[in-house]
Amino acid sequence: MGWITVLFQVLSSLPKLMALADTAFSGRPGSGAAKKDLVVTALTETTQACVAMGTITQAHADTIQNLADQAIEHTVSLVKSAKAAEQSWASTAGSPQEGT
Repeated sequence: MGWITVLFQVLSSLPKLMALADTAFSGRPGSGAAKKDLVVTALTETTQACVAMGTITQAHADTIQNLADQAIEHTVSLVKSAKAAEQSWASTAGSPQEGT
């Protein structure tokens, strides 16, 4: 298995890991850093296991981790933007301006 295959496996696991973290910390305001730490730790352990098995090099693991970190940051940013838009729409629902 090449490092690109590992990269795609790691990236494809992000939505499930992020949902798991969201569930684990539900009802805890301000837990964003803990959620991210849970996801990053899981990914780090996965890539380090691949290094230990000789599947990928440490340099590849570092690259995968860097790309995954960027994907996490972008996903969190998109979710925050979507929530803000949803709140904005909810606050204007039923206003006289609606539909214009």
